[in-house]
Amino acid sequence: MSRNSYSWTKAPKKGMDAQEVGEWLAKLKVRTTDAILDAAKDKASPIHPAMEWNESRAAYKYRQLQVRQILAKLLVGTGDTNRPAFMMTQRPVGYIPSQQATQEEVADWVADCARKMAAFERRFTGLGIARDVLKEMAKAQTRAKRLLAEQGTTRKTKAG
Repeated sequence: MSRNSYSWTKAPKKGMDAQEVGEWLAKLKVRTTDAILDAAKDKASPIHPAMEWNESRAAYKYRQLQVRQILAKLLVGTGDTNRPAFMMTQRPVGYIPSQQATQEEVADWVADCARKMAAFERRFTGLGIARDVLKEMAKAQTRAKRLLAEQGTTRKTKAG
């Protein structure tokens, strides 16, 4: 029996060994979210350190996730098209109406989109059904790089 080789697209917590986590998950008899969470309660679990075990902090972080999901799903009409109503900015940190974004903020947004497309590509590159999507994403990444180059920005577009 050949041994699977596990790796991360991005480690959920520094120092977590993908091989150890993958083998641990493979040994579980039931792998639902609830079953994995229950197994992770054991301090010997390799994913235990990546979990938030303080109930108050975990609840707050979950509500933050809910806010991000709401913002990500909200669209605003701009003529014949819709676009995300708000976008994350680092100057100052927070969300701004996407229609009020500066050229630099839009460039940051484009670079973030390109990084996320690269992460999607790494995650699904071996899945046959994703081939067409990946081809179109490659074209979009090329357009994003061209747009950033035209704007004279040097933002990183590859996830790393």
